[in-house]
Amino acid sequence: MFIPVIVGTTRQGRQSLKVAKFIQFHLTRDSAVSTEFIDLLEYKLPFLEERLNYLENPPDSVMKFGEKVRCADALIVVSPEYNGSYPGVLKNALDYLRDEYKGKLVGLITVSGGPHGGKSCMELLERFFRRLDAVVMKESFTVNNVSGTFSDNGATSEGTYETRASQLVDELKQSIIASSVEKEAASP
Repeated sequence: MFIPVIVGTTRQGRQSLKVAKFIQFHLTRDSAVSTEFIDLLEYKLPFLEERLNYLENPPDSVMKFGEKVRCADALIVVSPEYNGSYPGVLKNALDYLRDEYKGKLVGLITVSGGPHGGKSCMELLERFFRRLDAVVMKESFTVNNVSGTFSDNGATSEGTYETRASQLVDELKQSIIASSVEKEAASP
């Protein structure tokens, strides 16, 4: 099972990277799961002019991003909430693709420095992925007070986040297995 983690911001001092490390740790607990960061800071995607499928000479970074999403059995997106929404750099990256999200299993974790945990961001990301026929996991969750709750290496003393992360990872794995069984049953 390949479940990469999209780090949805490039901002200096980004706190959501702590949560991305945290969820990646939970993914690597199972040897059947492989994961990696799709860190938008490293991809340096240009501003969208056209979707990947319609670009005549797509930049390598866009091709690489598209291939990672296409090959993934599921995705986890970790995004901070900026001004009641998700970062423009994440929107730009996600908009390069369309068909790649159809039927894709997606776990969402939104992050906030305040008490609301990025609820508005969560609602918008859920709407985005559902509109493109992705399957958003019900165990997706929000993180509030991220700077006071997570260390730089992704550790937390908050048991509720440990539980939520385990539930999200379990839901993704079970959904991947169920999906592969359905595909196998549908094959002649």
